[in-house]
Amino acid sequence: MEVDLFGLSKALRKPSSPPRRSYLQNAAMQLPISQFVNRWYGKVATRIHSYSLSNAIVYALARFYSIRVMVRIGRRVSRRSTDTTLQPVSDLIVGLPLEEILKKIRSDGWCPGISLKGDTVRELLKYMDSQKYTCRSLPSETQFRLQHRERLESRYGASICFVKCTDPYGSQIVQSIANDPMLRSLAARYFGYPPMKVDVQLLVSFATNTTVAERLAQKQTIFYHYDLDDFHTLYFNFYLSPVDEESGAHVLIPGTHGAKSVSQLFRTLNFSDHEIEERRPKMQPMTICGNPGDGFVEDPFCFHKALPPKSRHRYALQLRFM
Repeated sequence: MEVDLFGLSKALRKPSSPPRRSYLQNAAMQLPISQFVNRWYGKVATRIHSYSLSNAIVYALARFYSIRVMVRIGRRVSRRSTDTTLQPVSDLIVGLPLEEILKKIRSDGWCPGISLKGDTVRELLKYMDSQKYTCRSLPSETQFRLQHRERLESRYGASICFVKCTDPYGSQIVQSIANDPMLRSLAARYFGYPPMKVDVQLLVSFATNTTVAERLAQKQTIFYHYDLDDFHTLYFNFYLSPVDEESGAHVLIPGTHGAKSVSQLFRTLNFSDHEIEERRPKMQPMTICGNPGDGFVEDPFCFHKALPPKSRHRYALQLRFM
């Protein structure tokens, strides 16, 4: 059986004609490095080439369960004096008992039952309406407010379906949530060591007639995948608008956060619905719907995706603890 190791098998297969050039021959021809890498190593290696060294190492190695275990042990030892006990007190978030959340994440890879308190959602939406956003389909320097989306679509002839806030940390509430003792303590208990950083994203997914190709071009993850932000990561997702199957619900497959099969490791991270159903016939996808403020915790090593909104725009806050 042939294993497609990062796309190398096809790249290294010797064609009948013309004879394959050596590395030095290609170098002598002065091929652009991006073309050379793409020709020899495929999509995964091209992505690694574009990363910084540390990100490339994570992308290449974090997919292996045994390496993640070793990294966990090493980080536990280096941070052994740091307290990782649960701190249940939070001024902004309510939810299930934290031990119950922790138990469910370890068994299923996710857990619902957390939500934002009081007027937090209203304040976040107010902040989002005042901020600028970026979209992958527009020039990289283009920043715009949400109310100007249609004007930019007409100017550039592009459909804008997925945008990110350029300054999520400008909100005092976002900063408070990112430093919430309950979330940090939960991440610390799950990792076995305190989180080293947190990435915050304020996201808007628009209900449009955008094609699948356009959504993928804007980095909207509408195909099943698992994420490799770091060797250990925990996502806290909060809906800021009503969300159902027609308005951008998150979908995941519980219990798939453990070790992956060989065929799932040596390839890119995206999978079609058919591939998932074929490999995981007994696993039932979970579609996560909710009201504004509802949230859930997720190990992104689970297979997951987002449904394209059809009837209503989706606003969301995501915190990635690493």
